[in-house]
Amino acid sequence: VPLLVIIFTAIRFVNEEDNKILGSLGVNFIILFAATVSINRFVQLTVIQQSLPNVPADLTRFLPYGTGSVMFALEILGWGFFSSLAAVFVAPLFSSSRLNKAIRWLFILYAVFSFMSVISFATNIFIPTGPIAWGPILLVISILLSVYFRNFNKEAP
Repeated sequence: VPLLVIIFTAIRFVNEEDNKILGSLGVNFIILFAATVSINRFVQLTVIQQSLPNVPADLTRFLPYGTGSVMFALEILGWGFFSSLAAVFVAPLFSSSRLNKAIRWLFILYAVFSFMSVISFATNIFIPTGPIAWGPILLVISILLSVYFRNFNKEAP
């Protein structure tokens, strides 16, 4: 989670001055993502773990992946909704080279797959697109961004 905040902040600062608003919106949404997911994980690692193996009835809705889980809803809100909005806003910042266009389309694909997980959760129709976005697509985006930042540093005076 902190790494994604760093990446989106770096994206915001390496793009031209006229695109700062898109980069800023991307950073804002990734911060909402980070806060939501971090709160969820911290509660899981403290309150819930300390209650195991005999979870009181009042905590069952807070189990990570149980039916009607509040914590899973927070996870989907962070990963599915906020991170997809962050990706949508930074995607247009990548447009000039082949590398930039690949990054842009991967961000768009990430956003679509992530948001489909929100729809899947809200409608209770299982569409397994979230793990594809948050696993392989995010990995490829991260690798291509590392190449992008390395190239950017070489071009800087």
